[in-house]
Amino acid sequence: MIAINSIGTYLSPSERLTLFPRLGRLYPQGQAMLAKAEDYEQIRAVSEHYSVSLDTDVWAGCIGNVSSRSLRSLVRQRRNQEGFQFEGA
Repeated sequence: MIAINSIGTYLSPSERLTLFPRLGRLYPQGQAMLAKAEDYEQIRAVSEHYSVSLDTDVWAGCIGNVSSRSLRSLVRQRRNQEGFQFEGA
């Protein structure tokens, strides 16, 4: 989500990298690749390379619809449809 939400912002790749946690399957090389990603296809390629599962419905909602809805709102919508409560909502 950090990578997706940071596309089109003023953040440099090195600034984006500081936002990722220093753990997990993508640490450190995958996170470095995500920090350099400039579009959704590059993020998807990194995710597929590291076998990170992306919810295809949420992902499809992001592509071509970025200006009107945030990823957070798409995730919230999906969780609400499945009967989950989103913390802080």
